[in-house]
Amino acid sequence: MGNNQKATILIFLMLQILNNCGYSQAPRPGYNASSDVQGNAGKTWAVIVGISRYQNIPGLLYADKDAEAFYDYLVNVEGGPKVSPARVKLILNENARSTEIYGALDWLRDSVMENDRVIFYFSGHADVENKTTDQGGFLLAYDSPLAAYVTTGTVSIKYLNTYLNAYLGSNKAKDIILIADACRSGKLAGGNGGVALTRQALKQGQNDRIIKILSAQDNELSLEGTKWGGGRGVFSFYLIKGIEGFADRNNNRFITTAQLASYLEPAVADATENTQHPEIDGNSGQELFPFNQKLFALAKQDENTSPKINGSIGTGVAVVLSPDIELFYEKYLNYVKDGRLIWGNSRADTVNCAKHVYLKLINAAGAESIKGSLKSSFFAALQQKMQAILDNYIYRKKTSFEYDANESYLELSYLKTLTGPDYVMRNYMLARSYFIEGITYRNYQNKIKWLESLQKALRFEDDSPYILAELAAYYHASGKPDSASYYYQKAESVAPEWPFPYNGAGILYEDAKNFGNAIIWYNKAIQVDSTFANAYYNLGRTYQELHQFDKALLNYQKAIKIRPDISQAYHNIGIIYDLLNDYDKAIANYQKDISVDTAHSDSYGSIGVVYQKLQAYDKAIVNYQKAIQIDSTNSMVYNNLGSVYLTLEAYDRALLYLNKAILLDSTNAKAYFNLGSVYLGLKSYKKAIENCRRAIALKSSEPDFYTNLGLAYVYDKSYKKGILCLKKALTFDVNDPAKYYNLACAYSRWKNTKKSLGYIRQTIEKGYKDYNQFMQDDDLSNLRKTVQFTELMKQHFPDKVK
Repeated sequence: MGNNQKATILIFLMLQILNNCGYSQAPRPGYNASSDVQGNAGKTWAVIVGISRYQNIPGLLYADKDAEAFYDYLVNVEGGPKVSPARVKLILNENARSTEIYGALDWLRDSVMENDRVIFYFSGHADVENKTTDQGGFLLAYDSPLAAYVTTGTVSIKYLNTYLNAYLGSNKAKDIILIADACRSGKLAGGNGGVALTRQALKQGQNDRIIKILSAQDNELSLEGTKWGGGRGVFSFYLIKGIEGFADRNNNRFITTAQLASYLEPAVADATENTQHPEIDGNSGQELFPFNQKLFALAKQDENTSPKINGSIGTGVAVVLSPDIELFYEKYLNYVKDGRLIWGNSRADTVNCAKHVYLKLINAAGAESIKGSLKSSFFAALQQKMQAILDNYIYRKKTSFEYDANESYLELSYLKTLTGPDYVMRNYMLARSYFIEGITYRNYQNKIKWLESLQKALRFEDDSPYILAELAAYYHASGKPDSASYYYQKAESVAPEWPFPYNGAGILYEDAKNFGNAIIWYNKAIQVDSTFANAYYNLGRTYQELHQFDKALLNYQKAIKIRPDISQAYHNIGIIYDLLNDYDKAIANYQKDISVDTAHSDSYGSIGVVYQKLQAYDKAIVNYQKAIQIDSTNSMVYNNLGSVYLTLEAYDRALLYLNKAILLDSTNAKAYFNLGSVYLGLKSYKKAIENCRRAIALKSSEPDFYTNLGLAYVYDKSYKKGILCLKKALTFDVNDPAKYYNLACAYSRWKNTKKSLGYIRQTIEKGYKDYNQFMQDDDLSNLRKTVQFTELMKQHFPDKVK
């Protein structure tokens, strides 16, 4: 086929690519390019959404089939409107993300001209989470969350109404038909009250030029089942029948608003035994849909079955393009699909990206017919990145949230430059953009900018729970728990079914060591969302703090069952088994942590600690070295490795690792202590004293620090200082025989045999029975020369003293 011939045929570009942008079906034969009859001057434009399969909430049975049937009537059937597929977008199921639906509404904004007609059809779930009319209601897109509708995955009815008014105002459309079959369940976050409030929101803003066709009234659900057309929604089934001709009363080839109402309302009521009553508002004489007698005759022949779907499926981009424009457009769509939006494989590459091609095409001669789709798809792709970040914030389903925010910040900043003050979604977009900007500053630990960005975000959307929750996180990090609590409460009031604010309040109480209230709030988070893994994990951590290990283990296991990637839960389970001296289970869970997160050096370090306790020093060394390979800045791992070499009396290596530990963290008291112990072993007593004193200055609550300082003083012949330190160590545990033994040795070296003998007696009385140690220790050589020592040994070890 030559290029000239190629340029003159109708093409459907890159449909597989378009699937990823929200248009799910392949084209079918039957489209007549010359036909687009509305009955009056102007064209018809339509966005049709049908969602049966949802990502996070219960699905529906036939919402997608209903949308397909309405599309088929609008585009394909003989005797119907025969709207061009180039002016219709059909968005179904997985492709019906909120960003794609908003993108389609933007497409209409850029495409509709004076005297055109706009149709928006939605079949799926709708709800209001907060039982106040302030929230306005939401159409739930495929990616709708279980709660926090303001945040993600929904189409705000408030914004939808703003779009509709813009089509009438700025675009000067002739009229709008809004069809909503959207209240099919009362089992969502808002319950039955949410159903009623959503429908009230859809009815707000009466305008004779906006015909609103709603599937049911305020306190009713929209039903679906196999009895209608073998599997359809009852409203959609009779809507299609009505506009095929059953609603006609004067045989004039057009169904008016009044005719449709007089047919549809009683038909649905009779079919549902008066449990569902559609509602139609608008100019009663407005001509809505055309039909002819052939279509009506066919409909009557097949009166009790569902309309057959045939012909093409619209994408809104079926156009005739020249070869060079087509080539650019294909390249653009590929870049969008690959996520290369404002740069290519690196930030230095500003050519191999969607932005570069977009700027070439947006005003190019010959690309006028795709301008609307081009712009809306670019907006949708940029906003989808933004939405992915927000989804992760809502669900906390992966650990890369902060990284994603940093990477996307520049892309989202560019989005702001593409929109003017009249852009319908400007506040929506700016709020999210400033929020992500705040996250970026949080990651860079710039608290001033973090707060400033969140405050800007809040000015654009003061009821967004994710902004309120992040403000709470800011105040928590800034040591202002009262302010943090205030913003968590505000987030909760806006999104009472979202677990995040309850979980945040629990963390506040946990940090304040108010574990009872922490447990209460974590359980509240679980009550509203039993799949929120973070709350189970935090509950486990709280019980671990309380040493209620059975409850801690139970909650950690629940967290892991929901989110197997929570590696820290495995690590904490390992710590519990370590404390319970069940070393095999401790090691097994540390290894599970590593298998989930190979970059988690803590578990290698913890395995090293267990092997060190088991005196398996070779294995301890191997695991400490693995930990260092992953994270060469962990001071405590260097300390532990140094302590192993100290035990093995490999003092040169011990000094190497302990000095590295101190270099990394000059507040590492244990490293100074171990360094002092090395110098004790090397008989460099002054250096031992110096390092033990530093350890005590950093942490004065460790008895071993005083013990080693005391011994260093004694070996340096500063007996008084040494004994004072050893007595200080004794005050931490007066039942520890080793501390009495050390004092006995100190007094023996000082040649005070009386006191030395007294401490030996107390050592034995506290349970120390190692006769060979008493007889071989060089520190007791002076004491062993006395008769009193021999008598004491005969008294306590009669079978060993000759």
